[in-house]
Amino acid sequence: MERQDGVPLQRRMILRIGSNLGDVVVAGDDLLGDAMNVAARLEQICEPGRVLISGAAYDQLQGKINLLMEFARVKNIERPIRTYRIRRGAVLPRMLLCRSVT
Repeated sequence: MERQDGVPLQRRMILRIGSNLGDVVVAGDDLLGDAMNVAARLEQICEPGRVLISGAAYDQLQGKINLLMEFARVKNIERPIRTYRIRRGAVLPRMLLCRSVT
């Protein structure tokens, strides 16, 4: 967001990202399946400028990236899906990143 401080509002590119981990089916140029449906739904409900990831993606990222992720409650989705919001500007201390959970 800070990179666009000097850019007029109508010319700013503000993304929202929904990410999920799962199996997909490739049909020509299309990607299909439940994993894609969940990612698309997360992207739709994500706030502009933010990133929302599924619990499956969160489980794989634990201890591998230096970002703080917080549990996010999601409404209006058919089945319960654990979701996490990557907190903007929040970085974990290195000792927590490398800590193993027992």
